[in-house]
Amino acid sequence: MKQSPNPSSSQFPLWAFAALIVVILATTVGADTLENLRLRFLPTTDPIEPELQASNRILTVNPGSMETMEVDYETAALVHIFNHGNPSVVNIRLVSSANPLRGGGEGSGFVWDTEGHIVTNAHVVARAQDILVTFADETSSLAKVKGMDLDSDLAVIQIDPEGYDLRPVTMGEVDDLHVGMRVAAIGSPFSQIQTLTSGIVSAMGRNIPGLNQGFQIPDSIQFDAAINPGNSGGPLFNDNGEVVGVVTQLISPDRVSSGIGMAVSASIVKRVVPELIANGVYRHSYLGIQGTTLSPICTAQLSLPKDVRGVYIVSTTDNSPAGRSNLRAGNARIQNPQFSQICPSVQGGDLIVGVEGQEIRSFGELMVYLERYTSPGDEVTMTVLRENNYLEIDVVLGTRPSRSA
Repeated sequence: MKQSPNPSSSQFPLWAFAALIVVILATTVGADTLENLRLRFLPTTDPIEPELQASNRILTVNPGSMETMEVDYETAALVHIFNHGNPSVVNIRLVSSANPLRGGGEGSGFVWDTEGHIVTNAHVVARAQDILVTFADETSSLAKVKGMDLDSDLAVIQIDPEGYDLRPVTMGEVDDLHVGMRVAAIGSPFSQIQTLTSGIVSAMGRNIPGLNQGFQIPDSIQFDAAINPGNSGGPLFNDNGEVVGVVTQLISPDRVSSGIGMAVSASIVKRVVPELIANGVYRHSYLGIQGTTLSPICTAQLSLPKDVRGVYIVSTTDNSPAGRSNLRAGNARIQNPQFSQICPSVQGGDLIVGVEGQEIRSFGELMVYLERYTSPGDEVTMTVLRENNYLEIDVVLGTRPSRSA
């Protein structure tokens, strides 16, 4: 005779009960985690939370409407950048007083403050008489040049702000930007206003030619987002919609995008723009040397230790801060045909290895330090290696001269 099965075990065995509890907990935790990862992106939003930047979880995007859609993080970040940054970006056209419809040049820019100041490139407005500014909401205004700096290729123009909905940008920190990070540009390539392109940071710390002949713009950002004529002066954004640079140059023989764009670093923008607003000009500090990064292959002929790094002073400019100080340039000419493309052709010069206690290992690092942290009239202490002795030399920095035509 068969025994009747235990009703409790047949209808709801213990293993099934335990599994149900696990499913309920997993569903609850999973739903809570996903809910914590959801974001709603409106036309202006706060930056994306840092913990979300490293995740590829699905986010909810709401670009100003009641509808939502599920997208990956990269898409969500780009939507965020555009919604957050686009209201601040402007189209800039140079117009003729006689015929306002005939453009004389075109570029981009962005709103700096609610007082009507707009940042762009100096080369965009350098020859401007009348400037037409068009905002994302299709309103327009005439602007005048407030200040210009050829050395950094930055300029500030100004409109009468009354009646305009001005949305200033948020400036980011370049020290938080690294090669491989996502960036995006908004501008007016080929007159196509409010255009978003995206890419990555390709390199940091580039030295690019400025408009002041003979000098370079240090600390610049190389990126591969597509830019074309008309993008100049527009902002380069990080993932959080913060401006980390001003688009300034396109490296291309045909003046169309080839994946190599350059931007003036926000570290320079944040120093130059307030001075242009206040005084109309910015004065860069000036040392007055010609130098080169020392390579180990050159140390023997320069009578320097192989393991040192720094900036070897090839020459100093007459009547410059370096020329008036105790800094020593190379003077004894040497023959180095084998290394002529690498090594200095003179010996006896100082090797700059530090400024104000900060180590200097390359000419680029020296330029960045002077640009970021010094002003004309500052006295800085330079550490140099001379004849196997380390010396501290004080130099009063001057004002960079203008060499532009």
